[in-house]
Amino acid sequence: MATNEALLELINQTREELAVVRDNHLHHLAEDVGRIGTDVEVIKERLKPIEKHVESIEDIIRSYAQKGMIMVVAGAMAGMGYVSM
Repeated sequence: MATNEALLELINQTREELAVVRDNHLHHLAEDVGRIGTDVEVIKERLKPIEKHVESIEDIIRSYAQKGMIMVVAGAMAGMGYVSM
C-alpha cells in the first residue's frame, strides 16, 4: 500500500497534468473560434453580390406585381362600368 506522501505526490502530478491538458484544450478552442470568425467574415463578403442580385430580382418582381395589380383593379372597374374603355 502506498504511503500518504506517495499518494499526495500522485495527486499533485495528476493536477499538473490536468492543468496542461486544460491549457492545451483552451488554446486549441481559441484558435478554432478565431478561424470560425475569419470564415464568417469571408462568407459575408462572398454573399454581398448575391444579396444585391436578390434585391434587384425582388425589385423587378415588385414592379411587375404592382403593374399586374393595377391591371386587375382597372379590369374590375371596367367590368363594373366605372371606367370606359
